[in-house]
Amino acid sequence: MYNKFTSIDRFLAGSLRRMAGAWYGVAINQSMAVGNSVSKTHIDWQDCLSGFNAVIPWGTFGSGNLILWPAKVVYQVEPGECLFFRGGIMVHQVELVMSGIGNLLDLFCHKSAFDWHKRQLRASGIPDFCT
Repeated sequence: MYNKFTSIDRFLAGSLRRMAGAWYGVAINQSMAVGNSVSKTHIDWQDCLSGFNAVIPWGTFGSGNLILWPAKVVYQVEPGECLFFRGGIMVHQVELVMSGIGNLLDLFCHKSAFDWHKRQLRASGIPDFCT
């Protein structure tokens, strides 16, 4: 997966770089507190289906768990931990923070980046072995 995510680097113009390690995008959810922290049940339909999201929390908070509905599991991801899951195929939701203030990084790669990469490979006459 790392090779697939980083394979676009040679086509990035100028000073463009991936935003978060191997991932192209990062959602920053800051200052999640009681009453303003719950997410709707959703699937990240723009994400690469074979890619992983990485969820990294920080702060001092209670609950704010990640629910993966198809697997019927609730993960309590603690500050300092990282949870990898397939956001493009797994319906998920973040529970309401019950106390304190929570923050969360969600690292992701949209499918459109890989579509762009394929077009760059074709234009350069390079075979695409990364599909």
